[in-house]
Amino acid sequence: MTEKNKIIKLYKEKNQELLKFNKAYFEKDNPVISDFEFDELKKKLFQLVKKYPFLKKIENLDGLIGSKPSSKFEKIKHSKSYKSEIIDKKRISTILKKIKKESLKKNIDPNITKRIWKNMIWAYVNFEKRNFKKK
Repeated sequence: MTEKNKIIKLYKEKNQELLKFNKAYFEKDNPVISDFEFDELKKKLFQLVKKYPFLKKIENLDGLIGSKPSSKFEKIKHSKSYKSEIIDKKRISTILKKIKKESLKKNIDPNITKRIWKNMIWAYVNFEKRNFKKK
């Protein structure tokens, strides 16, 4: 097995492991590892991708934040429609710029934090659009 194949195998294994932990935490409401351990594993995966860019083509890590909500949550009907002000691209852009600035201060790769926060913000925006439509 070549060195590249070993790296790919390790990356896929760690990615599957992370997905399993993610599902246990978000869907089953039964975390298997601590938040710190989860974050460390995620960080190692991002470091691998940074070191070996060819890994980006294998599995996309952008979707590793969150999961579908647990079925334990009951659905509620809102009495009023909700107009979200968060759906403002200028505001989101400003937030992402601040995150980048803070990441650089703390010597964290700003591309990683930007991707994570961007996914979280847009996931929230999409949630808002789906669940609070004007009646």
